[in-house]
Amino acid sequence: MDSDNPSKLPFTAVFPDTNVFLPRWPEEPAALAELVSVTRLLDIPVYLLESVEIELEAHQLREARDAIQEISKLSGSLHPLVRAAVKVETVDWEQVRSKLRANSSATKLKLGLRSSLFPALPLQDLFEMAANHEHPFADKGRNFQDAVILRSVIETSRLQNLREVAFVSKNEKDFNKAAVLKRGKESGITLHFYPSLAALHDALWPHVAAVVQALWMADNRLGETAVKLVWNELETFLRSQFVHGPDVTLQLLSIGGVQTAWWEREYKKQSEAALRFVAEVRFAVAANEPSGVQQYKSEIERGITVEGWATFTDGAYGNVQFESAFISR
Repeated sequence: MDSDNPSKLPFTAVFPDTNVFLPRWPEEPAALAELVSVTRLLDIPVYLLESVEIELEAHQLREARDAIQEISKLSGSLHPLVRAAVKVETVDWEQVRSKLRANSSATKLKLGLRSSLFPALPLQDLFEMAANHEHPFADKGRNFQDAVILRSVIETSRLQNLREVAFVSKNEKDFNKAAVLKRGKESGITLHFYPSLAALHDALWPHVAAVVQALWMADNRLGETAVKLVWNELETFLRSQFVHGPDVTLQLLSIGGVQTAWWEREYKKQSEAALRFVAEVRFAVAANEPSGVQQYKSEIERGITVEGWATFTDGAYGNVQFESAFISR
């Protein structure tokens, strides 16, 4: 977290590498879905680079071809009578490719991933990087795909005016944190490298906690407004609980410390929510004077914790019901 500005996000966009989507893609990967749930809360977009999409599709097709070849080999080793009963059909690879792309588009839409077109990279630039073994190229020009993906991140950030972004990849061997940062700075981009989704979450968690706290506090204020609207009903309820004779009176002074079960309501997608708050009251005990005029000989203020329920509809709480109360101060 930025020590000078604790509210400043560490980055404004996330670019996952191919390995973050595997092995489940084009179905929804659990880890990616969880990441999106966090970044959505902070309004941080997650990009699916076209270079990553190309690599994902090639990976899935390659895996399928390898599996089918293995099946064909196994069927060829069967006894002729058994082999005659086993049918290995020819695969329509264009149809498979079409289904992969359709599923990919549906999952992208479901997760709200942003698309990023393949960057217009001069071939000479990449060739010179490979020849000079510049990061992430290795000996003999290896890691071409990694180099293209990293350049895709930088080019997309530059075109989208994203000045500070995150690149997450499980390939810590070929992506060096310092080298990635240096490569980004050459294009005016602060490019943070995270070797895992867990590391990226660690960077976001303080901001997630702050957002959740702010949302909960806002919900608590809505709860307080609802309770104050039924001030008279609350005072009547408290008298029914604590006043048991004509010599004692109770006056409601204030309401505070309202806490709603906001997260439980959000999690369960329900309208009813539990709430708790403290009511400050004044008790007065009467004493009958010889003149027959009733005087109060003692007054004492107490805090009473009240628990109950309220219904959340149309952005506000209503239908407040009081369940229990006990003197807590």
